[in-house]
Amino acid sequence: MPSIAVLRRLNRYEYQYQRRPEDFFAQYNQGQLGDEIDFVEWANGYRHYLELHHILGSIPLLPILPSSPSPFSQNWEKGSQIQNPSPKLGRGI
Repeated sequence: MPSIAVLRRLNRYEYQYQRRPEDFFAQYNQGQLGDEIDFVEWANGYRHYLELHHILGSIPLLPILPSSPSPFSQNWEKGSQIQNPSPKLGRGI
């Protein structure tokens, strides 16, 4: 996903101008908003966001390999308690 810095910057402009980034970007690209520095930076930030979203969204996730179950989890699933392997442990040796 896009970096936190990019998202914060977009959020700041969205709050400041009370517009969704998608709506702003469409209006900006149609030449309806002018070339104020905030609009240029917002448009560039939104382009950056779209590129990161596209690149990172196209990376396949690594398959999750099944792990061998822990003997401890098997015992808990069966409802039994794990026996202390050494009777001396926990008795203030």
